[in-house]
Amino acid sequence: MTLNALEPSDPRWLRTWEAWSQREPYAHPAFARWFAGAGERPFALLGEDAGGQILFPLLDRPAEGGGRDLGNPYGYGGPHRIGNPDGAAVWQML
Repeated sequence: MTLNALEPSDPRWLRTWEAWSQREPYAHPAFARWFAGAGERPFALLGEDAGGQILFPLLDRPAEGGGRDLGNPYGYGGPHRIGNPDGAAVWQML
C-alpha cells in the first residue's frame, strides 16, 4: 500500500475520481477547492494497492487557539473506497 497527499492540482486526484463508478461530487478536487475557506488548504490522501484505491478529501485548517486541524470539505466526510483496497493498511499508515 502506498499513501500520498495530493493537492487539488495533482492529476492523480481527478484521474482517481474519474475512474470511480460512483463519482461522489464532494470527493472531486474542485469541490474541495470551492469549500476551502481563508487559511484552509484542501488536499486528499490517496492510498493505493493492487486491489484499488482509498480517496480521502480533507481540509488543513487553523484550529481554535492555535495549531492546525483536519476537516472535511463542507462536512461530507470519510474515505471513499474504489475497488477492494486493504483499508486496514491505510489506517496503519496514518
